[in-house]
Amino acid sequence: MKPYLDWLRGLRSSPTRALACATASLMTAGVCAEPTCPGFVETHSGSTFNLAALIHDKGSPAAALDDARRAVSRVNAGGGCGIFKDPAACEETLAVAKLAIDALEACTGTRSLSGSARKDPF
Repeated sequence: MKPYLDWLRGLRSSPTRALACATASLMTAGVCAEPTCPGFVETHSGSTFNLAALIHDKGSPAAALDDARRAVSRVNAGGGCGIFKDPAACEETLAVAKLAIDALEACTGTRSLSGSARKDPF
């Protein structure tokens, strides 16, 4: 207990040290308060998607989320996976995209207009 009391006395005697500790505490609290996005998402079958690269390319998680939603919308608007030569590969890609959208929604704190990306028929 004595070392702790000595440390507290040192803070009181040095306003610069006290200010430095307070600043460090606030910076740490700010970093911990921000949700972080995962670097990768993976389906049960083992397909992975580099979410960190998408976020880096688009500049922010929100922009990456918009881009992912737009890409899935284009596939769905074009007739879905049935129009592709390999529909199974398309379905797997959409499954990874769904996981990416879910992860991006979780780390940005937003949801799709329909309520959730999980309701989309991927």
